[in-house]
Amino acid sequence: MEIYVLKTYDKKLLNVIGLANRMRLGSFIIIGDVKKINNVCLEEEIMLDEIEIIDAIDDNEIIKIMNERNNSLEKRIVINGDMSNYCLKKALSQNFVNDYNYINIIDLPYLKHFLFVTNFNQKNSADFNKKKKAIYDATNIMNLLGIKKINASLVAYNKNRIEELESNIIKMIIDNDKDQKINLLGSQQMYDLLSPRSVTGIHNCDINLVILDNYDATKIFIDTLLVYANCKIASIFYSDNFYMIDTKSDNLDKNNMLFTILIINKLIQREKSFCDSMQLMV
Repeated sequence: MEIYVLKTYDKKLLNVIGLANRMRLGSFIIIGDVKKINNVCLEEEIMLDEIEIIDAIDDNEIIKIMNERNNSLEKRIVINGDMSNYCLKKALSQNFVNDYNYINIIDLPYLKHFLFVTNFNQKNSADFNKKKKAIYDATNIMNLLGIKKINASLVAYNKNRIEELESNIIKMIIDNDKDQKINLLGSQQMYDLLSPRSVTGIHNCDINLVILDNYDATKIFIDTLLVYANCKIASIFYSDNFYMIDTKSDNLDKNNMLFTILIINKLIQREKSFCDSMQLMV
């Protein structure tokens, strides 16, 4: 599994990449200013043995290298450091019309299953269609990880009549979709989701997918879990042609970074297995 590390000069990130490489979690390829990388590694005593490092000082050089190495048949795995979103999309050959999604996969010690938390990208708010898309896209990720029973809840930061109406419409569409096995529990506030007394919360109901109405609400939810629970969190941006680790996340540390790489590794393996089985059927 090739993992491209783009323009990353953060000592914490480089240290974790070196550790993940020694654990054989992937084949890492670092693209960036070699002089900067070597200086950080020398100062912090970071070991990047056996990792391919390609010298590229500016974003245009990185874009050119990534496009030359592009294989449209394979999904790319990326760790981004300081590249702008505009340049990153060009490096990933990403269609500007079709944006990418964002998902958190949380391992809570008191839950017997992973908790998936998602919204549509980093938009300030998500409309009806984007919420529905976020549910279906997250379900695809969950199915790849072997999770077939989806109990989903729409969480509104400020619950109102519009949120209730949207929730009811989405539930009606999903209930009529015979191809998907999704149980949508409806709209609730974050307090009800997290409260141990709530009959529809994560403590007393088998909710494994939470859809929030905006990116800020997602961050509040994650931060709340970090304060009150000892959990591991994988934060991933994804689309049809790439997986990208969220290096800007406040919860990114060594354990969460390694957990994220392990989750992506599992997703890639399942995708390859699915493609191989489809080819055999043909």
